[in-house]
Amino acid sequence: SDLVFGDWVRHACDASGNYKRLDLNLPKQLIPRPLHHWKHDTTLTELGKWQAQQVGTALAEPGACNIGRVYASPALRCVQTASEMVKVLPHVQQIAIEPGLLEMGSFWPGLL
Repeated sequence: SDLVFGDWVRHACDASGNYKRLDLNLPKQLIPRPLHHWKHDTTLTELGKWQAQQVGTALAEPGACNIGRVYASPALRCVQTASEMVKVLPHVQQIAIEPGLLEMGSFWPGLL
């Protein structure tokens, strides 16, 4: 679950599932999916998007490193982080989604 905002989706969505942005750091809109999915697979905040862009920008600096591919867990926040980084990395065209990077314990606590 989200360690910064906790069960934010319960407060940001009405009984019909309509989303209302309560904080400028929360996403402008949510992708359509069942509300209970947000508890274990949360979205990236606006600050998180900015931070990912800053990391990508630093990695893209001449002489910093040569990034050829970005790997990400299939968790939504990880894919979003990688996506923001790829926007500013000049030689990376796509993200490689690697299921082995998924934090299984955080999605299904008590099963591992």
